[in-house]
Amino acid sequence: MDIKPIERWVNLEACVRKRGNPPDPGPKLVFRDIASNTNERTCIAAVLPEKSCAGNTLASLATHAVPAESAAAVLNAVPVDFTVRLRTAATHLNVTYVSRVAVPRPAALRTLKPPGTASAAASSGAHPADSRPMWRPIWEANRAVAEAYGLGPEDFEHILSTFPVFARKRPEFFRYLCARVEDWKRELGLGRTSVSLAASPRLPDQTPTARCDAGAPSDTDPPTGAREESSQPSD
Repeated sequence: MDIKPIERWVNLEACVRKRGNPPDPGPKLVFRDIASNTNERTCIAAVLPEKSCAGNTLASLATHAVPAESAAAVLNAVPVDFTVRLRTAATHLNVTYVSRVAVPRPAALRTLKPPGTASAAASSGAHPADSRPMWRPIWEANRAVAEAYGLGPEDFEHILSTFPVFARKRPEFFRYLCARVEDWKRELGLGRTSVSLAASPRLPDQTPTARCDAGAPSDTDPPTGAREESSQPSD
């Protein structure tokens, strides 16, 4: 997840006068409040750098069992977003919804390697999907989170099928994720299936609407064609 440059400064003396103590100077796990379950993504989290402050529509979470970057990777994973979308309504994802999300035990996340939080000012793209070197770390984090929840490739395939706006706006990245799911299946000796299959009995039912096309890009394939986002309606 990207973060933008500093927009405002906080007067620490005024904060002490008002609250009795200064803000926590350490990194902070935050997530975006303004969201809808019909957007490209719903749950979007990041780790703010040291001496940062957040509030109102950028809620913060305390995490002690795992590092903040690992917790952000869990919140940003597609399986968690899938469960959040089943709970949310209107245009807000507040602490009430997030606090009810079941999270894996810390020991189940031992294979998780967080992609990390990047600065939008220092990166060449405005979205992680624009940076091909980030694709594999993002996929590996998503697979690790899925396995921590006890999900397999067919479960993940169904979950992807319920993100049609994501599939439309990030077609190459979506196909890349589909290709990695097929690799995962081959590792387990499973046959190839369509991403539009019905839900696994272990998952809540949602109507699948996104499909994986043949010829998904690999980690080393060059980008093909221009992005299709500009010609599509917004969320």
